[in-house]
Amino acid sequence: MMLLTIRIEKIGLKDAGQCIDPYITVSVKDLNGIDLTPVQDTPVASRKEDTYVHFNVDIELQKHVEKLTKV
Repeated sequence: MMLLTIRIEKIGLKDAGQCIDPYITVSVKDLNGIDLTPVQDTPVASRKEDTYVHFNVDIELQKHVEKLTKV
């Protein structure tokens, strides 16, 4: 069985410099909006630069890809 890891490097925002302790919440939902995996938050961003917020983190889904609902 295979797990999925998502790499979050950076996100572009027009007001990135004004964000205070930015983080990203990752969730996987089915078509009805029901969570398929536990919700995960990234650590607070490592830095802010121009219009980018840098995270450089890996998020591993807590369920095997084969067990996710197929559409």
